[in-house]
Amino acid sequence: MIVDGKFIKGQRIKLGLSQRMVADEICHQSLISRLESTNHITSMTILLKICERLQISITDVTHGNYTELKPLKAVREALNKRQWHKAATILSNQRMRNALLPAAVAEYHLLCARMQMAFRRDNEAIEALQLAKTYLLPNSILLLVEIQAEMACLYFKLGHEDRAEHFLKEATRKCNHLPKKQRDASREIVATIHFRLAQLQYNFKRYEAADKELEKAIERLAQNDTYHLMVDIQILKAKCAKELKQHVQKQKALMLAYAAAEFSKDVSLKEQVRPYFDY
Repeated sequence: MIVDGKFIKGQRIKLGLSQRMVADEICHQSLISRLESTNHITSMTILLKICERLQISITDVTHGNYTELKPLKAVREALNKRQWHKAATILSNQRMRNALLPAAVAEYHLLCARMQMAFRRDNEAIEALQLAKTYLLPNSILLLVEIQAEMACLYFKLGHEDRAEHFLKEATRKCNHLPKKQRDASREIVATIHFRLAQLQYNFKRYEAADKELEKAIERLAQNDTYHLMVDIQILKAKCAKELKQHVQKQKALMLAYAAAEFSKDVSLKEQVRPYFDY
């Protein structure tokens, strides 16, 4: 069977696992090495066990329709592009929900929370985040940081600044201690986390701290084409620069935001940036 060995390797690194740890009581380490380098495996039983250990579905590593076979990735992409109704449609698919592995349930509820926040359904978002924490596996540190960052943003929005501050500190501490390999294997997710932390620091009027988080987010996206997130990052950088009375930095951030919108070829994104030139 032909599979995506590069994706398997990336997920292994994301979870901080060695080839030996993945293979333990499943197969020999050499099979994992061969799987990652040749994209081929003969045993469906072994592949299923490997996928379960890596907290992914077998459809994540096989070929097929992106939305049908990789639903949570499709949801993330839709949320990042502000395609709220598309995300809601995928998440409400009962067949997809029934097919989720236990290890993917926490991420499913996290993405539900992000969608609910987009629709301003705060109570539903809190419930979804609590479910995400309930189903979180012990070694899912990156997902825990995501959940904490979203909880901080939601609690700030609801006026619970003490709770927001608590989750902000926890998310920042854990994010700063993520292993480099794990950060590199999940660039877009880590960039999104830094952006959410920057939003919180900005809301607390800590503009320099917010700018530092934005720089970390930009560093994560240096080799990525996530234009919608880059626009959001640069607009927030412009706001920080304005508060810090850094006129040149503000103009530079706005120009970079407009450039990202241009490259995206998304008309609505360019319209989002345009009003800030009178900012």
